[in-house]
Amino acid sequence: MVRSVLSKRAASGRAPARGGGERQAHATAHPAPLEPAALPRGRARDAALLKAGAKLAVNDWLAAVVDAVMSRPGTGGGSQWALALETRALRTVRALEGGAGIPPSNIVVPNPCQAERAAMLEVRPGLLCVACTSHALIEQLAEGSNRPQQGSSDATAAAAAATLAARGWRGSFRIAFLDFCGALTSRAGRQRQLDILRLCRSGLLARGSILMVTVSRRGAAETYTGESEDSLAALVQLAAGEALDSPLPVAHLGSVRYRVQADMLTVAFAFGDGPVASAAVEAAREKAALLPCELVWSAGGVGADFAGTFAAAALRERVGLSRAALALQDAAMVFAAALMPLGARCATVSDAKLGPAARALRERFGDALRLTVSVDDPLDALVAQSCLADSVACRDSSQAIAAAAATDGADALWLWYGNRPPFSAQQVRSAQWRDIAAVFSSGALRSITGATQCSVLGVIIPCTSVGELWTGSFVDWLVEGVRLLAAGCDERLLVRPAASWRYAGGSERQIAVIFAIGLFEDGVDAATEAARTACDAAPPPLGCIRDSPWDERRRKEPVAAAAAFARVAREVGARIGDTLEGGAEANSEPGVAAVVHEPGFFHVWPAVIEACGGSGVLACANGDRVALAEIRCRISRLAEPGRATAELGDRRAADGSSAWRGARALVLLDAVGQAVWLRSWGDRVRAWLKNAEAGALLLAASYIVSGGVRAVRVDAAQEGDEAGAVQAEVGALARDVGLCMTCVARRRVRLESRTAEVVMWILKRLTPTRREDRG
Repeated sequence: MVRSVLSKRAASGRAPARGGGERQAHATAHPAPLEPAALPRGRARDAALLKAGAKLAVNDWLAAVVDAVMSRPGTGGGSQWALALETRALRTVRALEGGAGIPPSNIVVPNPCQAERAAMLEVRPGLLCVACTSHALIEQLAEGSNRPQQGSSDATAAAAAATLAARGWRGSFRIAFLDFCGALTSRAGRQRQLDILRLCRSGLLARGSILMVTVSRRGAAETYTGESEDSLAALVQLAAGEALDSPLPVAHLGSVRYRVQADMLTVAFAFGDGPVASAAVEAAREKAALLPCELVWSAGGVGADFAGTFAAAALRERVGLSRAALALQDAAMVFAAALMPLGARCATVSDAKLGPAARALRERFGDALRLTVSVDDPLDALVAQSCLADSVACRDSSQAIAAAAATDGADALWLWYGNRPPFSAQQVRSAQWRDIAAVFSSGALRSITGATQCSVLGVIIPCTSVGELWTGSFVDWLVEGVRLLAAGCDERLLVRPAASWRYAGGSERQIAVIFAIGLFEDGVDAATEAARTACDAAPPPLGCIRDSPWDERRRKEPVAAAAAFARVAREVGARIGDTLEGGAEANSEPGVAAVVHEPGFFHVWPAVIEACGGSGVLACANGDRVALAEIRCRISRLAEPGRATAELGDRRAADGSSAWRGARALVLLDAVGQAVWLRSWGDRVRAWLKNAEAGALLLAASYIVSGGVRAVRVDAAQEGDEAGAVQAEVGALARDVGLCMTCVARRRVRLESRTAEVVMWILKRLTPTRREDRG
């Protein structure tokens, strides 16, 4: 199952090459030979020497292993050809030539940079340098005449294949040194994964071949020490299992970690069994003495289960786990504890590669629980299989939910989305959870149909670091979204957030929420109490905020970005006060004096209420039910609650809602781009202007712009500049209804990592309204 999923991914077509990406990957992977006159100074000199020394040591280790393997009887024959990613430094070529005895004429070097190729050929004229990327060459050699030609790089690769055949190449390489110097998990990393898959599937690497891969760990936050080694080993193991004629036995020769400008990792593999594997592993261990102490070497071995070696060791020794892994493990333990008083019989988990939920459930229930485990990534599934006693299927959460529904539902469901891109605030707020909707519509939880008193649902999602209204609003949005979906299935369903976790997972934040769901309050209470007891038994992991149960009625604390709007609150209030004072006689329609939308409603909204005196102020939640509930709660605590009202304010009320009619001011502050601002507010601003009475009007807006917080002119020309979209659109709307618009204030404020611009306009009517004509 794992192999078929990755095969479909790899066969989906050629990923588009990024223009300069390959040039950088090959042409600048190593510096030029460091002549004394060309050496940089200071720290740059030290870094360059360190990189050169580390690469030379790794290459010498590779060459020694290759020489030891090829010189032993019974380790395979065949032509001694090598594929290497190289630059003018020629470190790999020199190592293969001097240490393994491979002539330059038998070394193939793809490099798209003309200057690099010329420099290499000047030193080693016999090299077969190919003017294309490694991706194009490997794809051409793997697919041959079946591959369509789509550019000059493809034509060059096809010509190189013909040249290889003319030189006596027999269709496979004895050595492949893929010095990628980039990550495997990035967008470009998918192409690197395809290179390894194609080398094995097509027979370009055969029995007796050695593969060495170097990748960068820059920007990759590891869940546990050695995660990069496990992922790369899983990829090679998977690729070897899909070899052209039959599965290709593979031995792990070891890995080397070192640091230059970034953390680097080199891993070596040998293909073959019996004497080939034994000789390669023995040689790798012996030659590891060549590596300096600054390079961290880990031994490999022969066997099919090496893909999860580091994961199994981290779990067994309980060391090397990241804070995110520990937080997820803590959530899984509480998830299992919440299930204990419910008499659970079956559970379905869509888990992370370390299998925290599967391990916690087995620890609690043993063999009494029927457990179905799945992991959504094929490489992670191989790693997970080495960590878990249960069988691991490679399928995504949607397939796991469908499988649970097909077996009359589960008592517990764990949905981990840590491999997905982080969800934005808008995505979490919109409650468009397709999988969770399927849980309720398909009856994937047994409590939905009343088959059991309560079921437990665990949801773990990554989210962006910006966009929160207050501390914990991402959790509030997720809880509200699950409740809405449950109510759409059966309004009687009780949905209670028994516990929540907020923690950092790599470059983004992650939140985990355990829900107790059922038609019977006793069962929901029992699961919630069990979760609370489990949380009280041990402190939360370091760097993790845990709440049990989650308190939706807590006093909300503003996030740091809210302070930016505090800096403009007084000015907005003063402008509204002046506008209302100047147009008091012109306002003949009943209704509110001002409409306010503000992220969190902490600063500007109270200032507007104060500025409006006895007039009404309407808070618009812009479709956010969580924000609406919080606003109404605050209104109830006001000394004069009648001075403020609130509305959901979704876009369905855009065509002239009477709630906005008669308002003299709109304050629409948002932390979104200009295009999103116009989609959210454009129709409602148009309807407001169309129905406006005579007299001055005030419109205040904020949106994200590029650049820093710098002084800007109030009367600056805005057409065509970075803040011109809203200005131009609002100006056009004003002219359509006979209004003149003047900018009276414009300033920039800092919202965490972004910059927002706050602009205020005064609008006055140029021509009399029809009502004035009738008078």
